Amino acid sequence: MKKIIFLLVFLMTATANISFAKINPDTIRVRLNTPRDAMMTHWKYLKPKTYFPAIAAKALYFKDKKKKNKVELAIKLKKIITGRALIISFSSVPNNPDYIDSTDGRYIYYPFLNYPDIYLERINKKWYYSEETVNLIPKLYDDIYPFTLNSITDKFPAFLRFKILFQMELWQLVGILLIILLIVILQKIMRSIVRISLNIIFKNLDKSSVLNKHFRPVVRTISIIFALIIGSLFLPVLDLPIGVHVFLVLIYKITLMIFIIILTFRITDYIYYKTRKFLEQNNKTMTLNVLPFFRTLFKTILVIIGGLLIIVSLGYDIWPWLAGLSIGGLAIALAAQETIKNIFGSITILADRPFDVGDWIVYDKYEGTVEEIGIRSTTIRTFSDSLLTVPNGRLMDVTIDNMGLRRYRRFQTYLSIVYGTPVEMLDAYVQGIEKLVQKHDFIRKDVYYVYINNLADSSIQIFIRLWFNSKNWEEELKHKHILIKDILELARTLGVEFAFPTQSIFVEHFPGTLDKKNLPKLSQEEIDRKVDEFFKNKNTEK
Repeated sequence: MKKIIFLLVFLMTATANISFAKINPDTIRVRLNTPRDAMMTHWKYLKPKTYFPAIAAKALYFKDKKKKNKVELAIKLKKIITGRALIISFSSVPNNPDYIDSTDGRYIYYPFLNYPDIYLERINKKWYYSEETVNLIPKLYDDIYPFTLNSITDKFPAFLRFKILFQMELWQLVGILLIILLIVILQKIMRSIVRISLNIIFKNLDKSSVLNKHFRPVVRTISIIFALIIGSLFLPVLDLPIGVHVFLVLIYKITLMIFIIILTFRITDYIYYKTRKFLEQNNKTMTLNVLPFFRTLFKTILVIIGGLLIIVSLGYDIWPWLAGLSIGGLAIALAAQETIKNIFGSITILADRPFDVGDWIVYDKYEGTVEEIGIRSTTIRTFSDSLLTVPNGRLMDVTIDNMGLRRYRRFQTYLSIVYGTPVEMLDAYVQGIEKLVQKHDFIRKDVYYVYINNLADSSIQIFIRLWFNSKNWEEELKHKHILIKDILELARTLGVEFAFPTQSIFVEHFPGTLDKKNLPKLSQEEIDRKVDEFFKNKNTEK
């Protein structure tokens, strides 16, 4: 009994295989009622397990029913779709027999937004790949596959045709490695050619700042893009499995778009560099402040556009996503409150201009020089040479003391003179300092104060308050240096001694103070002569 059952099963299996192998494609009923039916018919019957290209060809519209190359065109159409890495999502393909394209009102369906040459249309209440698409198949195929290796690969030995990874044969894997090697070599060659050309053209150019920082990175990126494009032309020739080919093409598209964005970034940086240099030379402070903001804004827009282009290049429709932004916009706005606050803060800073790039500002417990006003934050170089990044939203809520907008830089100090200095000498010293104020062009002449101000515990104090006409902090330091040096030289010339801020109890003469027994006995004429000699020497030095 068991033998009989086994024999029946064997005969049924064999009969089924024989009948399957001898199936006449014309006897298979094909549904072409909707765009989805047509696309599934073409795709399904070109798969290895259900490979009936004659049935797949029924999804193509042939005006000439007796055309002989129907099967060849159906196979080529599938290779065109895989060669371009076009992803078919059958769930999104309309399953409506009366589907109408919203743009022109006809019974037409475009499955790939970026490739309008491939579309389906309804003819006699059935859906087919259009006649125009069928006529374009040879041209589209030749554009993707300029040459094939079928005549060569058929003669490969068995070990090269051995499948090793993802249904790829050994020669195909070697071909991928050779394409990668070709891309690297082409990139190196192009970089060398352009580098040599730049060195010849720009002989007197500052290579360290311009060539290295701007030209060479741009050239390097262009060479990579060029090598990727050339290398991609050889990829379809390998006739890789569909899954592998689609994956590699997607990687290629994403990589190419990333390098295009990087190239745009570097060109933007070069334009920013040249524009900033021009504005600095022409003292365009307002435009100079806005420049970093717009550079950052432009780069942000580039990243968004690049990301959308990558999605579109992968065959996805972005319009439903963009429409969904209106629904999720509120949630995004709530989640990005701080970011939005910082952006509005940057706009407020650029509109109100509480400070400019290069200004010395003080806020809270921090101070430094403004280096850049960005779209989200402002960078400040502190006097310890550290870089402070402050969100623009925070700068809107704090009090900012802009030291860079001062019309004059105040200088104030107390000179401590030892007790026992003759009054005539003190008066001459004060007058000499006033002459120094009048002498120097960088000191404001209409308002200044030089007076004997106080009798402190251990000294007579001379109060000095004046204002420098200095444009920046470095210039202010130079002016302080000159004035203080002159004040010290005048004191030495007159014999005026400065008191130390100490308290001492002594009985006898203490070093550092004037000995009353040996006080200099100078007449007013001699003191005036010494002051005149001091300024005569200063004029000689000048």
